[in-house]
Amino acid sequence: MGITERAVRNPAGVAVAVAIITLFGLFSLTSLPVQLFPNIDLPQLSVQASWRAASPKEVESEILEPMEEVLQGLPGLQVMEANAFNGGAFINMRFNLETDMQAVMVDVIGRLNRLPPLPVDARPTGGATGWPWNR
Repeated sequence: MGITERAVRNPAGVAVAVAIITLFGLFSLTSLPVQLFPNIDLPQLSVQASWRAASPKEVESEILEPMEEVLQGLPGLQVMEANAFNGGAFINMRFNLETDMQAVMVDVIGRLNRLPPLPVDARPTGGATGWPWNR
């Protein structure tokens, strides 16, 4: 006798089995920690530099463009946004969720150390050390 024949001959047993499965499903559904909008912080890294009394065009050509060239191709990099303004520059980089940010930070510092000499007045902002303009 197959399973179909048993189900047809015993509808009460099928109803009890469906009820038990439904109860287990509802219990597990209520105990799962599910959020509609989970809090996910995308890994980001920012690099800032200041150059007193420099125009945005000077900052872009002397600081921002060389920094962008060395920072391109970082592993896991999704988006790089750069802004130049009076007296400074700002680069914000967003990475994939699985990216090891410690390794990326070491890589960024290593790449920034390969920059050509920057203007004498240029300084990092944010307390970074080991960058070429700290020489």
